[in-house]
Amino acid sequence: MNGYLPEMDQMTLNKLNGALISNCLSKNQFLMDINFQSELKEMLVCAAEEAKDKKEFFSRVSDEIGKKMSQEENEKCEQPDNSLKADQALANFIKIKNDAESLEQNMRTQIVLELVKTEIDYLKYLEIIQKYYVKPLKACFESGNKIIISQSVLNMLFTEINSLYQISKEMVSDFNDRIHNWNFSCCIADIMVKFTKNSDLIINYANNSDSIITTLDKLISTNPQFREFLIPIDNTNLTNMMRLQELMSLPWLRIKEYISIMASLQLHTPKEHQDQAYIMKVLNKLREIYLYVKQLQERVEKKYRMQQIQKMVLGSPDLLKPGRYLIKEQKAVMLNRVTMKFSNEIACFLFNDGFLIAIKIYQNFPFIK
Repeated sequence: MNGYLPEMDQMTLNKLNGALISNCLSKNQFLMDINFQSELKEMLVCAAEEAKDKKEFFSRVSDEIGKKMSQEENEKCEQPDNSLKADQALANFIKIKNDAESLEQNMRTQIVLELVKTEIDYLKYLEIIQKYYVKPLKACFESGNKIIISQSVLNMLFTEINSLYQISKEMVSDFNDRIHNWNFSCCIADIMVKFTKNSDLIINYANNSDSIITTLDKLISTNPQFREFLIPIDNTNLTNMMRLQELMSLPWLRIKEYISIMASLQLHTPKEHQDQAYIMKVLNKLREIYLYVKQLQERVEKKYRMQQIQKMVLGSPDLLKPGRYLIKEQKAVMLNRVTMKFSNEIACFLFNDGFLIAIKIYQNFPFIK
């Protein structure tokens, strides 16, 4: 092929250049495009290998260039106009955008429905407390025939839970009214703002929860009439196999559910939507309440753990003093200084104002493994 190139006539060279320029310009590429250089090189190599003389070589190259130009012309005719391509791309983009917006709207609607459904379920549990515990106990007190607990104890146990029941009942009613005329531009978090305005009630219930549970345990252990009252109700189908203490702790679980649902709603609500401001306000307040309740729960758990330690450690000093709390407990082993062998198993308890070490004692009983 190297011998043929210097001797090519001007017509063939013009055709080669013309074909290459036509190919490059039709595809909006420069003359130095690597792909078209490869095509031209392959065309010349094939013609040089198969041609017997210069005349046949020129003829073959001319024919190949003619075929290539005809092929490019046909492809050019088949390709749509650039404006049509742009219109089609714009239409595809609008369709994708509409599909995305439709999916976002569906997700937001599903989250709102989840909020309403879970609130209805929560209200049903609060109604169980009203129907099977509060009203019967109040009826027994008002009738005077069989007083199970006093009015003061009844108020201390159920005053806050009654208020939370009324708030949830109003929220379910507002939710149903909003869902009845629901569309994507509607707000839902503004109803939750009404709930957060009663944060003082929730915090008071959290502060009293320890005394409420303690009073219930004491009534169960010391009041036979109250214990007899609970037997046909607790852990039955009437209460969905739950005890009164478990039902009374549901408001804390509901706070956590509120945070999860509202966070999902914030994620699937457009930033320019008017509901975003309400969602942010509700989330900030709910997280503040949850953090307070969590810290209170940790203090209560440490208090109960100290009571267990008091019973478990024989001859220990009085651990339940005001201001004292457990920081950490750790099991360890005591080694003999001389032999460095195992001596005793010990338990270490670190308090904010002291340190307690107890030696574990094993005691066996006959006929027991």
